[in-house]
Amino acid sequence: MLPVVSVLRELEESGIIEITRVSGSSAGAICASLLAIQADIGGLRAFAKKNGEQLLLETSSHFSRETSTKVQNAVAVSQIALGWPLVKPTKFRKFIATLFAKSVEDFSDDPDFWETLNNSSQRAKLYVSVADLGKGAGEFVEDGDLVDAVVNSCAFPFAVKNYRQLRENQLIDGGLTENLPTSAFMDSNEEGQKIMVCPKDRSSASSLPRNPISFASRLFSTAINNQVVRAKMEDGDSLVIDVESEIEIHEVHKGFANLVNDDWWERRRERYRQRLSEFLDMTPKDATSSAVLTTSPTAPYFRKNLFKIYENLFSQQSYELERLVHVVRADCLNQSVRGVRSYDRVEREAVLKIGADGLACFRSFAPKYKGVQVPTIFHATLLGEEKEEDEPLSVIPIPVDTPDEAFGSPGVTMLFFEGKRPDDLAGRRLRIRSVNHHEIGVSELLEKNCDYVNFQHRHHVVAKEAAILLLYPSNFGQIDALASRKSEVEGCTVVEPQALADWRINKPSEFEMIGRVFANLEPQKKFQVDFIKRS
Repeated sequence: MLPVVSVLRELEESGIIEITRVSGSSAGAICASLLAIQADIGGLRAFAKKNGEQLLLETSSHFSRETSTKVQNAVAVSQIALGWPLVKPTKFRKFIATLFAKSVEDFSDDPDFWETLNNSSQRAKLYVSVADLGKGAGEFVEDGDLVDAVVNSCAFPFAVKNYRQLRENQLIDGGLTENLPTSAFMDSNEEGQKIMVCPKDRSSASSLPRNPISFASRLFSTAINNQVVRAKMEDGDSLVIDVESEIEIHEVHKGFANLVNDDWWERRRERYRQRLSEFLDMTPKDATSSAVLTTSPTAPYFRKNLFKIYENLFSQQSYELERLVHVVRADCLNQSVRGVRSYDRVEREAVLKIGADGLACFRSFAPKYKGVQVPTIFHATLLGEEKEEDEPLSVIPIPVDTPDEAFGSPGVTMLFFEGKRPDDLAGRRLRIRSVNHHEIGVSELLEKNCDYVNFQHRHHVVAKEAAILLLYPSNFGQIDALASRKSEVEGCTVVEPQALADWRINKPSEFEMIGRVFANLEPQKKFQVDFIKRS
């Protein structure tokens, strides 16, 4: 995970992002702490290259070799049976403290350091996940001795802590109960984009464990994977940066070998830089654009109440929908990029002519994927007439605080345009765009027995023009687009793609564009396009 940490630190130092909160468990607790203390990852790697092997030997010979003899394994089993871990707790604590000390100048190994960290407005709030065997539950540590908290979060059973040590300290590896600890942020009203980083298990599940440690590792991996699946279901899979890993949890020596390998390091950094760029591509570029839509129960209280205030006005449909565009950029089909899990970029754009009463709010959609609302960015722009410049509007996405059935569609959201009186908006043309990243099924085109996918859309008022478009990588091959027979397009006309010439679709040079355009869509009529892969 350290290449991801390195890229995040690079973005933070460049002022591109601001990290306000960070949490982690087990190895993730080490990484989260490095982000919180604003570590110099380059300095950490330089130290690892020079002293990493010796540091591992001092910590535990068991973790510093790729293979173990039968005699060594027999000794390890005896040691575990007697209640002793393979690593002395004092040596493991020194290991963690040394890593921190070599990566940040003002680090101090004392209980006051974390308090100083929490009092600094320039550093992120840190939460460390641990499992409390005494309580039989997981919890988050937010203060106290930072090194002790991280050691407890990394206390892998048998390897770092055994039953004898529980008499003094009942905290063990946080991965057992909260391996992707996003729930640490549930009680916060802060806005912002949440990003989840977790290893994606690539180890062979078919191979049987070879010794007690690999057996414990396999048991622990099962619990960890379950926690990751749960977190992804709650927060949305599209927010996850999967870190591919082919090593077992306890194989610290292999991790250090990767850390000091320049070729491995740069390839991984480039992969994760690309993945993070997808998040940044969604992020508003100016202060007038909206924040990421938050639809969870922790959304700020005032936004929930805005829905009730504007509910009656929201039901009015005095505007005229001139154009509706649904664009899917199928990044997952890019066959030149390997090893990075790509999510498709989805843009929806509506061009409205505002009624005489002045539009105060508009209904848009934050789609759901696997039952979870997908984080979505909304932009709004008043279009200028002739030589007039376009004018960005400040948008406040308002989560609907009623059942989905209230307006007939899931994921309904109100958009409130702040700072504009009705007189300022009456008769003007307005462009509203939403952007998100998620899996929508285009990847099926990569499957051996699947040669087409389809997308559909609908709107609740008459639409003069509407289009469903697919941008796909040129290296994928050729795709055709046909208006599906299943489309409820009575009274509509299917228009040729040439009509898109002046629509200002943002098409990257390495992508092809294909789709269909519909005219004069009636309210609630579904329009659908089949995208077919040429053989």
